[in-house]
Amino acid sequence: MRREGRTGAVVTLLAGALLLLVGACARQGAPRGGPEDRRPPQVLSVEPDTFALVEPGQGRIRIAYNERISERPQSGTLDDAVTVSPRTGEVRVSHSRAGLNVELLGGFRPGTVYRVTVEPVIVDMFNNPMAVPFEWAFSTGPDFEENAVVGLAFDRVTGEPVAGARVQAVGVDSLGRLDSIPQVSRMDDQGLFAFRYLPAGEYRVIGFLDRDRDGEPGPNDTRGSAPVTVGRGGVTDTTYAFVPLLSPDTTPAVLARAEFIDSLALRVDFDDYLDPVVPLTDLVASLDVDQELVDSIVAGTGDTLLVARVRAARTAMPRVSRIVLPKVWQAEVDSLQRITDSLAIAEVAIAAADSTAGDPLPAQPGLDAPAFGGLGAEEGGEDEEDRDLLPDGTPRPVQQVVVVFMSPVPAEVPLRFTVDGAVNVNGLQGGGGSIGLRRELPPPPDTAAADSLGAPELSPDTIGVDTFEVDTFAVAPVALARRLPTALARPLLDPLFREARRARAGGRPGPSAIVRR
Repeated sequence: MRREGRTGAVVTLLAGALLLLVGACARQGAPRGGPEDRRPPQVLSVEPDTFALVEPGQGRIRIAYNERISERPQSGTLDDAVTVSPRTGEVRVSHSRAGLNVELLGGFRPGTVYRVTVEPVIVDMFNNPMAVPFEWAFSTGPDFEENAVVGLAFDRVTGEPVAGARVQAVGVDSLGRLDSIPQVSRMDDQGLFAFRYLPAGEYRVIGFLDRDRDGEPGPNDTRGSAPVTVGRGGVTDTTYAFVPLLSPDTTPAVLARAEFIDSLALRVDFDDYLDPVVPLTDLVASLDVDQELVDSIVAGTGDTLLVARVRAARTAMPRVSRIVLPKVWQAEVDSLQRITDSLAIAEVAIAAADSTAGDPLPAQPGLDAPAFGGLGAEEGGEDEEDRDLLPDGTPRPVQQVVVVFMSPVPAEVPLRFTVDGAVNVNGLQGGGGSIGLRRELPPPPDTAAADSLGAPELSPDTIGVDTFEVDTFAVAPVALARRLPTALARPLLDPLFREARRARAGGRPGPSAIVRR
């Protein structure tokens, strides 16, 4: 439902762009009234005329305005101000007193529907630019197929529209080969583009920022593409295309930083965005003692306590339980925190009930079943989920993941974390790396704050290895439920039972293992 809402909003935007395009195309007659100094220049007439049938061979186009226009466009050159599609030859544009003269080198090709667009960079003598693009079509033989491809080009990392890029719609034959003569268009300042009167068939829409200004998508250009089918089976309609653009890259995603969130979770950062299509289960991570660093420390200091810690850590080195997105980990943490808060309210209710010597237990909002939630409960509503999606509905790339371990990571021991299998957003494989780290013990319990799962850690024992703590999220609800009526105990325990069943079905640790330190 959320994805449909996001896509619907984008489709509405594209539909609006199509209406604007149709409106611009309709403004081909002479304007009413005389021109005014501060009015934008308007196209008065064109040759060949709209929907005209012309002979192939000659390649001259004339555009007359209702007032004198400047020889200098608002941006770029005159050649850039007029787009002729398909691009069967080079376009040369010259200025005249009446308007613009356009020459298509090589002439008009037989059996082709041509679409000409004048970009709104043409200005009059008072520097007033055209209000909207002006477009029309003529043919050297074929009928005009009533269809349109309306699209949005966006940055594949940020999801923001990419303005001012070039677009090509290249035909694809049954063998997957691309046509050498592309249909061409341009994106406006909102990243929108449109094609009209395309012959039916399969196309690949290619968007690119033409940095070298050669009119072609090059290896150094920010670019992207999307497949489009036009008018198959006699259907004439509007087709929507979403084109994600991405800068070129030649290096894989490298492990940049790793930091412990608490004894069970490690936050990992890469120097590049990961491909959101590749599942995180393809990442392979491990944790081990950094023996080289240990040997160096012991050789320099003779630290026998570190030797004992390393010996104990080797017997309890945790395995990776799963690798998740930070928002997934945070949802679990928040859900456990809600359970903790509800338990605190229940304790107050029990104390109040005990003090009233058998009086009825007063109603407490924290004892209602919805207050206890469950792991992975969704929060934030539609807007939050939409922020995690690109305009085409695919996930937004991330640079950060959270590695969750099956048991607590030994503290005060030099460790080495290794991850492999990272694929960056450009599809380059072989990413990952290795990094040294150490999990520091928190301050003593009387001054320490709870970690992200709400269970404070105890001081190390005599050889420096962590002592496992009481599983507060497994013990406290049970102990509390024994003192509650059945009607109140059920909503307290049901979330833990549900999560335990999900954990067993998925082959991962349940709530008890997750919160044990």
